[in-house]
Amino acid sequence: MGNQIKPTPTYAQWAQPSLYEQTRRPVDEAHTLPGLVYHDESFFEAEKERIFSFSWVAVAETAEINSPGDLKSVSVGGVPVLLSNDRGTIRAFHNVCRHRGAKLVDKPCSRQGTILCPYHHWGYSLDGRLRATPHFDDEHKLPAHVLEQLSMSHVKDFKKESNSLFPIRVELALGLVFINLSEDAPALSEWLGDLLPALADYEKMLGLHGPGLKVYDRKEYKVQANWKLLMEN
Repeated sequence: MGNQIKPTPTYAQWAQPSLYEQTRRPVDEAHTLPGLVYHDESFFEAEKERIFSFSWVAVAETAEINSPGDLKSVSVGGVPVLLSNDRGTIRAFHNVCRHRGAKLVDKPCSRQGTILCPYHHWGYSLDGRLRATPHFDDEHKLPAHVLEQLSMSHVKDFKKESNSLFPIRVELALGLVFINLSEDAPALSEWLGDLLPALADYEKMLGLHGPGLKVYDRKEYKVQANWKLLMEN
């Protein structure tokens, strides 16, 4: 009999501690992670649920969204996220219109007063509130027969205040913007533990509480590799 191919672990099996016993031994005895975790789709799905959906993730430098009206699109574990600078307060939302689910922002932009959906032009304020639903409540721009087809009057209890963008937790530290998709995760300061006190002098020296560092240049690399390989190297 030749070597038999072992079946790929299921989602539930990936959560078994026995799979990782060898990685938790003393450093001079430990083994690396199983090779499958770097390319198996079911493992990535488990990562999205157990890591990206619950962890604080640095998604931008504060300098990238430092001015009121700045907008930036990012992604965490496949979830599209929108950052906005609302009169100096950085906020985060799911980057999805409440109407038809269109992506609101693709590229960074500045001096914006409204987050405008490219599909039906629903408009949101920088704090996520739904402010306008063009084509539905502008009776001066469309013929009556078109308005009748598009009217939302038949939608019971439709209220703009109930259709704001879904917010995402956001905190700032070390000149970075961190977001967390979970409402139940601990605060960022607790998550980082003793890292912030250890870097307090460094943070003060670089002025990261104020304008601080600015992005001088940016280089992007498209790497065909699992995210863990990049973190490990």
